[in-house]
Amino acid sequence: MREAHRAMKRPRDWAHCTKAYAQGVHAIRRAAERYGLRIGKRTLQRLVADIQQGRGTFIRRQSNRVSLWQLNVEGRPVRVVYDRLRKTIVTFLPPESAGGANDQRDDGSDDTDR
Repeated sequence: MREAHRAMKRPRDWAHCTKAYAQGVHAIRRAAERYGLRIGKRTLQRLVADIQQGRGTFIRRQSNRVSLWQLNVEGRPVRVVYDRLRKTIVTFLPPESAGGANDQRDDGSDDTDR
């Protein structure tokens, strides 16, 4: 797990760590843990750009700032939680989360401001 953490430049001490930084470190760790993916900051930035440009599949809005998306990483479908306010991926959901009862697609919402 340490190698996933090294993918992002570490602040001098954790007291100066921003929430966006912590979310990025968490997401990188969960991608490795749950999907065996070795990704870094650039890959996370590309995935965020995919969400912002509508290249992912919107699943549902979880709150005013957080939504669930399905993306393809290295040809594999993955589900992620996206924070619109910080423009970061919060976490990679476990593969078995796909198709859950609460994951019905919300086609009625206007999600133009991702």
